[in-house]
Amino acid sequence: MLAVGPIVIAMLMHATTDSAEPLHAELFVLEALLILAVMFMNLGSVRHLHASLVEHLTTKHDLAKLARYDPLTGLPNRLLLREAFLAGP
Repeated sequence: MLAVGPIVIAMLMHATTDSAEPLHAELFVLEALLILAVMFMNLGSVRHLHASLVEHLTTKHDLAKLARYDPLTGLPNRLLLREAFLAGP
């Protein structure tokens, strides 16, 4: 948004200036609107990627915990014991 904002403002300001060519201002306004539309579509993609990443990391954390603790008793299993011995004091 920080990169697109000044560009769109500059294009809209340029569209308000007098030009000898026909449709010049209208095309700049149209291009500014297209840039804004693409920016909002990209924000939706970023939101989706963030949600997917959070879900992936949460699942990874949960699976790592399930791999190291017995689900019935909640006690540590052999994998956690082996990791504790390898890590040392």
